[in-house]
Amino acid sequence: MVTTYKPGLMTLSTLKFKIDGCRYQVKKIDQILKRYRETKIPIEKFDLLNYSDSGGVYPMIDKWLDIALKNGVKEVKYTGFESWKLPREQRYPFPIVTVLATTKSLRELVLQCCNLESVTLCTSHDKGIKNCYSLRKLWLTDVYLDNTDKICYITCVLTLLHSWNSSQEKEEEDQSVY
Repeated sequence: MVTTYKPGLMTLSTLKFKIDGCRYQVKKIDQILKRYRETKIPIEKFDLLNYSDSGGVYPMIDKWLDIALKNGVKEVKYTGFESWKLPREQRYPFPIVTVLATTKSLRELVLQCCNLESVTLCTSHDKGIKNCYSLRKLWLTDVYLDNTDKICYITCVLTLLHSWNSSQEKEEEDQSVY
């Protein structure tokens, strides 16, 4: 199922895709996002439901995320195949470090049923995550992390919250001057 919502000609878009393993679906989604990339149509929300149990779609998902990020997406939601049906090593390895390091507009990131074990969040400061000031909501549900990264993830979230609170205080100070 491919659904695109476009409220107006020059307004931001909400894209919602569901993949269940059909090659036609993957090809159609790729064509739609290719058009968005070529015409630089802004994307407000990018919602991807991946019900395919094949890892063959993962490179395409990476490509689609990259297009959404380059088109200024503000909200990304990824929902993977149900956890009890798919072993953790076969879940989509969501590129969270790349996503957070390359975006300037992402305000909300919701991840469900994916794998972050192969990601080293401890090196996130080297990759620019500490400068991801736009992120306001990070929601992880049924996501695999290894023991080391759980500690680093908590540190990363606390850093993001601190950065957000600091920027809010700065905005309040700036507004009170006028």
